[in-house]
Amino acid sequence: MFVAKAYAEGIALGLHGLVYYALKSEHRLTGLLRPDNTPRPSYLAFKTAAAFLTQARYRGPAAGYPVGIYGHSYRPQARKTVDVIWTTDGAPRSVLLPSEAAAFDRYGTLLPVSEGLITVDYGPVYIQKP
Repeated sequence: MFVAKAYAEGIALGLHGLVYYALKSEHRLTGLLRPDNTPRPSYLAFKTAAAFLTQARYRGPAAGYPVGIYGHSYRPQARKTVDVIWTTDGAPRSVLLPSEAAAFDRYGTLLPVSEGLITVDYGPVYIQKP
């Protein structure tokens, strides 16, 4: 979760680079790859963040979400607007998905929508809006 949030926050802060530990590490909580080159969950989260946010222009704080939801809004080149959101305290909250929007988890998996609602918690959610 950290790497995806750091990616989103780095763009919002106007950083030109962001270092996330080593590419490979034997330590459980660091590195994007295991020593045998298999991806850790953090690698998959980084890959998803890069897919949604590479060459994206920061638009400002994500707006229109319930209290306790934090995030940023971006405009990738020639693509739909993307909001990256998560809860500030880790507690799950229901969020009404904007019309014609789609929501993806930190690994890029399409989230289920029930009566227009998705559940957001501490893990970042990417919302693509028209």
